[in-house]
Amino acid sequence: MYKITKRQKDNAERLNVIIKPSKNPKKKLDVYDKKGEKLVEIGDIKYMDFDLYIKAKGIDYAKER
Repeated sequence: MYKITKRQKDNAERLNVIIKPSKNPKKKLDVYDKKGEKLVEIGDIKYMDFDLYIKAKGIDYAKER
């Protein structure tokens, strides 16, 4: 299961949405509006993302990607 980072939670709050680990095993996140209505599934579980790059190779590499 994909683990949501604090940065992602903060960004979701700034965008006025709620994010949760996706129920779809091929996606990373489910995005909901503040009423709880599902908007979209995002992020393919097969690929790295900014936060995973930070953890694996550092912030400079993540920013470069």
